[in-house]
Amino acid sequence: MNVRQQKFCDYYLQSGNATEAAMKAGYSKKTAYSIGQRLLKNVEIENYLSEHRQKAHNSRIATAEEVLEFLSGTMRNEEIGRKERLKAAELLGKRYALFEDRRETDNQTPVNIEINIEDCRDEDNDT
Repeated sequence: MNVRQQKFCDYYLQSGNATEAAMKAGYSKKTAYSIGQRLLKNVEIENYLSEHRQKAHNSRIATAEEVLEFLSGTMRNEEIGRKERLKAAELLGKRYALFEDRRETDNQTPVNIEINIEDCRDEDNDT
């Protein structure tokens, strides 16, 4: 990949606009659109863009470990309000399944009653 293509990639990662990135990288305004589209189809450039997007994504997204460390730090920090500390403790408790779910049980179980019509007729005839 040459220097101008490298610049194109860097500008494209910033703006997401191939035409604009091509112009900023030094390509002609008249051909910037077509060159931008052509460069995006270049395998080497595709790989570069994909790799850098993944790196950027990974640096922006917190890992599960980071979240747990943050919640633990929040829970232990006495300078933070009580409400926030309790919420952090609650979230950690849920994560580690420290609480039992309260499940309301319905004491009313359905009962199936079968009535034989023949038995009812016999009782009516006895009287």
